[in-house]
Amino acid sequence: MSELDELDDYLFGTMPDEQAAPFEEALFDQAALGEHALLDFVAEVGVLGRVVLQRAGSVPPTAASIEALRQRGFRVEVADATPGTPYQARWSAEAELVVTHFVLDMRGHTGRFDVDIETPDGEVLKTLPEVTCDPDDGSFYAICEASLARLTQGAHVFWRLYETENGQRRLVDSLEQVPATDA
Repeated sequence: MSELDELDDYLFGTMPDEQAAPFEEALFDQAALGEHALLDFVAEVGVLGRVVLQRAGSVPPTAASIEALRQRGFRVEVADATPGTPYQARWSAEAELVVTHFVLDMRGHTGRFDVDIETPDGEVLKTLPEVTCDPDDGSFYAICEASLARLTQGAHVFWRLYETENGQRRLVDSLEQVPATDA
């Protein structure tokens, strides 16, 4: 497990208590020595997250809230991603906010949804907990600051949607993101 994964577990409260106390102490020791690059990184990501929330004005994003962003003058680009069809994460230089629209219809499902972002060999890079669908069309919208999203254009990953209901977690569908190629 990487240091970033450990920090993620610590911050989200999923790290076991017997590991959390020494991890926290090590963070304070590093900060006291001026060795806090990881904490600076997390702080910068937090700032970006707050900027997106401030600009987006709606959590979770919906088709209507994305249109409202456009009406407010933001340069928003949306890429439709359909299960079974690989998609390229490609965003123009003009975009301020980018949205990946997961074209699914999850209306009628009553469980909790999570998305795991995985490498082709199955390593989980990140879990997006408790995502929600647009109540009008049943699909998911993932919104991101464009500068951060452009960093993922070269990634080959799978976005796997899981539903947990009655204590059982099951794969609902997955999307394959392939590296963007020059047009």
